[in-house]
Amino acid sequence: MIKTRFLEFINKIKHLPLKQIIILSVCAVLIIVYMVLGWISTSIIDSLVDQNEGDRWENDETEMAQINVYFTEQNAVSESDIQKFEYNLTQNLTGADLVADTSENSSSRIYADCYSSSGSATIVHGTKALEVSAYGVGGDFFMFHPLTLISGSYFTSDSMMEDNIVIDEITAWQLFGSSNIVGEQVLIGDVPHFISGVVRNDDDKFSKAAGLTGAI
Repeated sequence: MIKTRFLEFINKIKHLPLKQIIILSVCAVLIIVYMVLGWISTSIIDSLVDQNEGDRWENDETEMAQINVYFTEQNAVSESDIQKFEYNLTQNLTGADLVADTSENSSSRIYADCYSSSGSATIVHGTKALEVSAYGVGGDFFMFHPLTLISGSYFTSDSMMEDNIVIDEITAWQLFGSSNIVGEQVLIGDVPHFISGVVRNDDDKFSKAAGLTGAI
């Protein structure tokens, strides 16, 4: 049946003017390219761990979604702006009766968020100074960006010590000659910071494109 219809379709095409055949061929090629690019795009997004935290939160009873917001340098926001946004978001969700029932689980929450900003910094340890790419982070940053720890642990905005940092293994070896340096102190802008953890440098093409394969 399918073969017969296909042959009928071919016979109809044969009787079309050359111009229409070319247009149909181009449309068919464009549709195929669109489908292939869509599949590639979906595969790339699915492979990015930091873009799929919502999926990791989902279960049989709850659906989750992840929203990413980016600001240009000209429209940068401050940490106080983010705190105001979080407050307003919580108030609006509470007013809409969307906040989860915490009677059984006091630690439950309706959303998790994080924020970050990139720049550069000079890290000093003893007589060694290293210029590195730096990322100021807040909220549950490492929930969304689960970097691979070699030693130590992540930190959160609720950490008792505000001047904790996580550095990568390249930076650790260049400054200390080791990756087992949890608790060691470095100076950033003459301010003491304590190393909470050391993470692995990823060498995949997406990390290279984001500039995350050098010292951080």
